[in-house]
Amino acid sequence: MSKPLPTAKLDLSFVPTWIPPWSVGVVLIAAALVAAVGLHSWIVHALGRRVRARSDFTRSLVVRTKAPSRFALLIAALSISMRIAPIPP
Repeated sequence: MSKPLPTAKLDLSFVPTWIPPWSVGVVLIAAALVAAVGLHSWIVHALGRRVRARSDFTRSLVVRTKAPSRFALLIAALSISMRIAPIPP
């Protein structure tokens, strides 16, 4: 039997009491996904500039792995933010 992953506790004392914790969790997850897309586009742009003068293979590698790497980064951001978000199971 495997141990469950540890969850981080988020201090929500700064959030007004009329806002439900699940909505804070949804905003946190959405922010993590937006940050992941922004980070991915920045990385792909930087790699694209670095491989511009290289071989066709290197340039096509960056282009062809754009969608799978974005998907992997989104899944990682979703996984991390779900452990932190104050959403009950």
